[in-house]
Amino acid sequence: MSASLKVLLDPICRTNSIIADFGESAIGRVALVDSRFWWIILLRAYTKCTGDLSLVEILECQKGMRLILTLCLLEGFDTSPTILYGDGCSMINRRMDMYGYSIEIQAFFFMALRSTLSLLKHDTEGKECIKYIYIFVK
Repeated sequence: MSASLKVLLDPICRTNSIIADFGESAIGRVALVDSRFWWIILLRAYTKCTGDLSLVEILECQKGMRLILTLCLLEGFDTSPTILYGDGCSMINRRMDMYGYSIEIQAFFFMALRSTLSLLKHDTEGKECIKYIYIFVK
């Protein structure tokens, strides 16, 4: 899952090309955690606005959502260094006594779980993921 996309201009051919960035340009070359959550949230927003479910029903799209959920619902994922942060490590320039889970990541995670519930097919693999979401949310 790419963290962002770059648009490169080829001056000779005068064409643009899109290249996925998997964290190479990020600080410390670590891919952002919320990029995988954004993907699911934007997919839900697209289907809700357009009513077009053809993208969601593609096998690769279903598999992508299941893989993201499998990674995020693993035991120990919530203690990943990209989820937790110590006091004073945010962009705020003074001590804020922040520690643990950032509210932004919690909100993205919850919204991604809720969005996935409405996007996953209710086949055998989808039902397994849905079951884990309900267990995790309770």
